[in-house]
Amino acid sequence: MNWKFREKENAKLFLREYVIYVHNLSLRSRCQVHMEVGFRRKAYWCVPNFELELAWRMHEVYMLIIVLIIPVSVMVVTYTAICREICKVAQRRYHMTSAKG
Repeated sequence: MNWKFREKENAKLFLREYVIYVHNLSLRSRCQVHMEVGFRRKAYWCVPNFELELAWRMHEVYMLIIVLIIPVSVMVVTYTAICREICKVAQRRYHMTSAKG
């Protein structure tokens, strides 16, 4: 493979990941706030900001798509292709070993 082509592909991949990261960060920063907790030691919990309902819902839908829907879709397509290939191989094997030939 040509190294210039690989370099361009890596740059495109980096740009794509950067855009996704910035988009996720911008959504998360608007829909989550730090709540102070603890009596002896100060600590902060990152909790949803329910005052900005639209931003919070957009973030939840975005995470649902990224974390659940896309991976499940990829797995369904991949496992379907694997099962089809197994059926084809089994059928070929049956025809090769059967007496009818």
